[in-house]
Amino acid sequence: MSMPNGGEWPPKPYDQAFATIGEAHDWWEGDPKRLSGRYGYNPPKNHPNQFRGGIVGAATRMWMGKPVGVGESADKIHVPLPADICHLSATTLFNEPPTVALSSDEGEDERGKTLQARIDKLINTQEFASNILVAGEMCAAHGGVYGRIVWNTTLQPEPWIEWVQANQAIPEWRYGKLQAVTFWQALPTDDGKKIYRHLERYIPGGVEHTLFEGKDNELGRPVPLTDHPLTAPLAQLVNEDSVITHGADHLAAVYVPNAKPNVAWMNSGELKHLGRPDLSPDLFPLFDKLNMVYSSLMRDIRLGRARITINAQLLESRGPGGGLGFDVDREIYTAVNDGPDGEPMMQASQFAIRVDEHLAVMDDLTKRILRRAGYSPLSMGMDDVGVTETATEIRAKSRATMNTQKAKGRYFSTAIAYLTKCLVEIDAVLNNTGLWMKHMPSVTIHPVVDETALDIAKTIQALDAARAVSTQTKVQMLHADWEKSLQDAEIDRILKEQGVGVDPLTAATMLGLDGEQPPID
Repeated sequence: MSMPNGGEWPPKPYDQAFATIGEAHDWWEGDPKRLSGRYGYNPPKNHPNQFRGGIVGAATRMWMGKPVGVGESADKIHVPLPADICHLSATTLFNEPPTVALSSDEGEDERGKTLQARIDKLINTQEFASNILVAGEMCAAHGGVYGRIVWNTTLQPEPWIEWVQANQAIPEWRYGKLQAVTFWQALPTDDGKKIYRHLERYIPGGVEHTLFEGKDNELGRPVPLTDHPLTAPLAQLVNEDSVITHGADHLAAVYVPNAKPNVAWMNSGELKHLGRPDLSPDLFPLFDKLNMVYSSLMRDIRLGRARITINAQLLESRGPGGGLGFDVDREIYTAVNDGPDGEPMMQASQFAIRVDEHLAVMDDLTKRILRRAGYSPLSMGMDDVGVTETATEIRAKSRATMNTQKAKGRYFSTAIAYLTKCLVEIDAVLNNTGLWMKHMPSVTIHPVVDETALDIAKTIQALDAARAVSTQTKVQMLHADWEKSLQDAEIDRILKEQGVGVDPLTAATMLGLDGEQPPID
């Protein structure tokens, strides 16, 4: 597949994928008006299908799009659980930024130290840590996210990683491997009749740039890059094939799936390679019901306000044209008899507010949603944690979240390692660093529940009792955050204190025996 030359946009079958991603995006965004518009089809007017029975009526009757009857309140409150789930996914993965380090096979000489310092400058930064949090949320909402290497020496001398949402790219697969990907964006224009789209096709060794002039659902025809001010500078940088080369032999982009498989697309050709979002379509009706229940609770509160019913005899004139009224703040009244039929002249009404019933249903819906998305209720604060509970006990309650984090972490760590290697190679070309990586780096994504020192000590004690761990491993487990030099010094001190750190020949020399056996009396 090469750069497209007109036709429908987005191309099939990705129009189907983009439609599903767009629906999930609306739940992630959580704008009630947008959701009502999506499921109401013709806001704010009533859609006739929604008043019908049968399949057509059922298909269009999400509660968020339900027509509002005459005299009813139009208040529909959205519970932002979809956004909370996406945020939870990102923070469990990247609340503590991932760290990238050279592989042990890369070497620890001066070249290795220089290379690690360059990686720290390119990857192990606060900017990368902030951006990957955003990538984590997009990945959870859309089912995947793309990472690509970009560079612009007028902005900064080093290249960097940009994360792109899944509905802004058309991937090309070969045996399940990404071999090329076309990123696209619609460019602003003063003419509302035509749309400019800038397509960037990432291929091994470079990026092909093409500008198209088309319509809403049509890509249109390719036009010179100079036809739009945002792409005009690229015309001076591309070669005769409209490609900007970056010097590396690899594809400078990756796709990171959120989870696999995506069962809905397993038999849909190229779509089967896309990931499954946390906000999967089977959860949309549950999100809708959660909104309905919470809005019902708010309706109970609104209708449950205390009301006073009074006899018309208690109304007082408010003067010419002012009608009749009753002062609810008045403190002194003249005594009056009951009404003619014995009914009270004034009666207070207080309707029940079904708080417990509503919250119980919401709790059940939330737990079902979290379980389907792969998270523990504790992760959303739905389980009480005792002050004295250990990390082991908390991990037991958070097992679903931890398993989800580990699975997602494998996808992200593989992608980050690949992008880091490409980044170093492109940086070497741009800035003449002379650095390259022989092996993929090591990427550490930190666990969602940190072990306490006591938990680690208990683990070490059990391993030591079984004679299944060395002193070096014990120190590395207990002081994983220490630099290697500090760990080595601690190991030496422990061995000396235990009397096992002295070489036998050195000990013999110290005793004046020079390695010979002592004489026998």
